[in-house]
Amino acid sequence: METDEIIRKLADPGLRAKVEWLLSEPTVGACSPLALADVVRPMLAYRETEALVVIALDQQTRVIEAAILSEGSHRLTVVDSIQVLRWVLTRNRPASRFAMAHCHPSGSTMPSAQDDEVTKAVRKAADAVGLPLIDHLIVGSGAIYSYAEHGWARTR
Repeated sequence: METDEIIRKLADPGLRAKVEWLLSEPTVGACSPLALADVVRPMLAYRETEALVVIALDQQTRVIEAAILSEGSHRLTVVDSIQVLRWVLTRNRPASRFAMAHCHPSGSTMPSAQDDEVTKAVRKAADAVGLPLIDHLIVGSGAIYSYAEHGWARTR
């Protein structure tokens, strides 16, 4: 589902205005899981399949760009660490860190073993090139799970 289509589906005019602003403003601060969720929710809401969004961030943790890099089935999406890092490192403005988010169409925010493995692999690859992965969010029905907020415990 395209961003414009998602925006059209938003009934609340106040929410619609906020979403349009978030998507058009390249310098939104995104230092907390809730702020990151505000950026990715419009891209992941109403999806019937899993999708991965990657958010490139500058030194002040402001959003440079966010994009859907992978779309999958109702149960999974394929994540390639190299593709993620290549995308982050090739933005028009330099990214010094990044975050990821994906949705669970089931509504649950509980990470799966596959979610843990993907997070661990991307984080390891990012560490190898000195590019911090600041969080990986799982977006569910009205809730989020933040790996960073949980101390990355599931990825050790």
